[in-house]
Amino acid sequence: MSALYTALQKAHSKLLLAPMDATNPAFRSKYASLESILKVLKPVLSECGLFVSQFPIGTNTLRTVVGHISGEKIVSSFSMTPQTEKPHAIGSNITYMRRYALLSIFAMVGDPDDDGNEASAAPSLSPLEQTKAAAVRNGWTGTDVLKLVNQELKKPSLESCSPDDLARVMKCVSNYKPKDILK
Repeated sequence: MSALYTALQKAHSKLLLAPMDATNPAFRSKYASLESILKVLKPVLSECGLFVSQFPIGTNTLRTVVGHISGEKIVSSFSMTPQTEKPHAIGSNITYMRRYALLSIFAMVGDPDDDGNEASAAPSLSPLEQTKAAAVRNGWTGTDVLKLVNQELKKPSLESCSPDDLARVMKCVSNYKPKDILK
């Protein structure tokens, strides 16, 4: 499994927040749609020799396979009961499971974390999450941010940055485009 785990580590270092492009009308909160998540994921997975495949099993279970070009793979399944047995509810349930499976497997953030308090106001983001969100808002890719961190801070990943380092990265991604400062 070493090839798969190496590729997953590389992918994790390049992935940022998925843009929160949809609104949940019930809670008036933003979240990343499946389309937004896949738009961020697919190029990074391809670059790392990875693929993901998801398929429903019956009406309540989703199986997700993450594979590597070496033939190594991991499989995850989880179940969730739809509110009703109507086709639209089942389809919504599958989409919901797909979103959360991808976010979990690839350690991405796709909605505000309210610590289980669905109706509460969204909590403030950590400095790392704020930096990732600013990068996404300003058109930076995970690869661009990784290059910036490697080039300017000599750090292996954004996650390895100190709070002062994150402040420097935040300033760069907020005020510049990648082409302006990357070599």
